[in-house]
Amino acid sequence: MSQVSKYNKPKGLQDFQQNIDEFICGICSEYMFVPKDLLCKHAFCRSCLQSHCLSSATYTSFPCPLCSKPTVVKDPNTPLLGWVDSLPTNKTKEQQLERLQAMNKLKKMQGLKCSFCTSKWNTVTATKYCKSCKEYYCDECGNQHWLIRTTKEHRVYLIDDLFELKTDSLLRSSLNMLFNAMWRGRGMTRKYQVEPQRNSEQEKDEVEADITGATFLPNRLIMLADNANSKIKLFDHHLVLRTCIKIKCFDILCIDKSSVIVTCPQDKCVKFYEIDGEILSENETHTTDGECYGLCRVGQKSFAISVVSTTVSIVIYKCYTLARKFDLQSGSVIMKYPKYIEYCKARDTFYLSDSSSGCLKCFSSTGEVIWERFVNGCFGLAVFGEKLLVSRNDRCTVDLVNDKGQFLKSVITVDDGLTNVQAIRTNHRNLKTRSISLIVTEKSNLVRVFQIEDPLQDDDIRAFVLPSPNSSTASSSRSGKDKKSKACNIL
Repeated sequence: MSQVSKYNKPKGLQDFQQNIDEFICGICSEYMFVPKDLLCKHAFCRSCLQSHCLSSATYTSFPCPLCSKPTVVKDPNTPLLGWVDSLPTNKTKEQQLERLQAMNKLKKMQGLKCSFCTSKWNTVTATKYCKSCKEYYCDECGNQHWLIRTTKEHRVYLIDDLFELKTDSLLRSSLNMLFNAMWRGRGMTRKYQVEPQRNSEQEKDEVEADITGATFLPNRLIMLADNANSKIKLFDHHLVLRTCIKIKCFDILCIDKSSVIVTCPQDKCVKFYEIDGEILSENETHTTDGECYGLCRVGQKSFAISVVSTTVSIVIYKCYTLARKFDLQSGSVIMKYPKYIEYCKARDTFYLSDSSSGCLKCFSSTGEVIWERFVNGCFGLAVFGEKLLVSRNDRCTVDLVNDKGQFLKSVITVDDGLTNVQAIRTNHRNLKTRSISLIVTEKSNLVRVFQIEDPLQDDDIRAFVLPSPNSSTASSSRSGKDKKSKACNIL
């Protein structure tokens, strides 16, 4: 009988300790946290696999860190950090790890004795730890530690908090810019009651707006290109419509403090407008060989346009003068109507998106294809550092893309209220202030404005959403505790 009880009692723990290597992650050499199983049956920590994917994943799979067998993902167009979440979690191993961690924690705690009580030849189990003194204390001695004048400023922690498992986070070395957009409603300090000016050109829109282009102006103004109603609209810093001009437009870009450029694909031309306060006046018009769509900044007073005729080409202007033009290679994916373009100065490369063909491409400054991939519903582009932001209508997100064309993470998700995302634009002029503005437009009367922190100084990008001017004006007589809108319904 004693042999049976002896056999039954330690068997589970004995086998558990003999197979302890099965619970050690092969990447970090620590106990696994949220163990994920690969196709080769090897298991690793969720956060370790995410870091591994960022450095070694291809477009459709990533190799096992031990045996190098590839694990093919079901949806390659999802961000890399989401690939690991699609893998099955080993629930059995996770439960066993919780037991192992609890036993190790109890064993460590039982071995820790109160330093003050031990000096009085009294053995008492410690429950608290002072990081300043680097000593362990029991409950009574820990409380007395706070009452002494010389040690009352010390930080005393519960030992339970010192044995927590590692947090679910990525290594900074694996990704220089780790985006984690978090909504924080920010109310206006004053209640503005500014009525928009009206004239013959500022009648109500005939149909729902389709904002295909947006740009920031240096004096805190915002300009939008409404393709559905054929208007360019100027808003002040209170997000109130000040003026608009009737024009068949698609994209818009601020060139300098007093001028903007607008693409007109139906008329096959680009128009230059001068800005004097809130007055817009047409300056010049340049015709193009085909339909011109996207605009992007290339340098000081220089910009590029994507032009579609018999071939797809990029036209670069400098100081209102045509500088050069070059055709783009077709590659394996033929682009039909690349409507958005962006330029990365650090890598001297161009990015083009084509929602009609469902592809995203990267070109050199001479037109050679660097990389290309199928992405359904890719629209607006915006360079952020050496990486790229892409608005995706298929996922209703704004995603971060690295220099290899791999989606790393969703900056703004569908949970933040995005639906038919389209154009996006950042304000590069504020990079020195570590504060960058981001416009996200939709195929509706909805535009969102974000304030973004510098990710090189912090791991997270925190998005602040300005409230609607209409809602803030209407709520001027109500209490400040009213719910703020997450969007800027400024059209």
